[in-house]
Amino acid sequence: MALANGTSVGIHSKGGIMKNCLIGFVAVSSFAFAGCDALAQNAPQLMRAMEIHVKPGQTAAYEAARRDLIAHLRATGSPFGFTESRSENQVYRRLTPLENYATLDAISARRAEHPMPPDILARLDAAVDHNRFSVVRTRPDLGYQPASRRLSPDEVGLLRYAFLYFRRDARAEVEPRLKALAAVFERNESPNGMAVAQVVSGPDVPMYLIRIPALDAGDYYQEQASQSPEMAADVQVAIADLRQLYRRFEISLNTVVPELSYQPN
Repeated sequence: MALANGTSVGIHSKGGIMKNCLIGFVAVSSFAFAGCDALAQNAPQLMRAMEIHVKPGQTAAYEAARRDLIAHLRATGSPFGFTESRSENQVYRRLTPLENYATLDAISARRAEHPMPPDILARLDAAVDHNRFSVVRTRPDLGYQPASRRLSPDEVGLLRYAFLYFRRDARAEVEPRLKALAAVFERNESPNGMAVAQVVSGPDVPMYLIRIPALDAGDYYQEQASQSPEMAADVQVAIADLRQLYRRFEISLNTVVPELSYQPN
């Protein structure tokens, strides 16, 4: 099954794997998730999301500079962890969990106390074209998490995102329709969670995202190898209902990059 724009999607479902239905449909205006499990938590959580657009031909230089910066963060004992991923078009996405908005001030204060070494800053400035920032809040009330997941958080190496940009005049209808989509997962006892988050501060709102995890690219495409026709039909109906509300949507397949991620000791 394919979306109107030809994007195919796939999700594990009861009695088989739902092919060409949701993973490709699904996708936060940027990012990987701090400890890839952040979107799957039962309680809402704020996160700072950063999208890094690297200049053509500068990915190796960017990654080398970031590895050196992470060594600096570890040496100075930074308490703020993050996870970074790389999309198919070499856009890097980083998510940092926030206890609340005051954590943003704490991050800035620590950066002033332990500034980035000038040589690393210069290398990053030379490699990066521009950044985009947002603050997102996870919405477990709009998603679905199975009692027994197909993959543990540590096994997740690939994140399939859909960034859904809704019309302002449709805001009241968005969340009931997202819940209807999650209900399809629940009825079919999908072992893949459907994690949802909402951009609460940043450009291009109102915007929500959906995330589906996979082990790697091979696992992702294997998930598309067979389908549950019943679930596929139900998801297609739910997608059609959502499609009526959004201005546009984007799909992103992101590989988690452990060497560019940092968790405090």
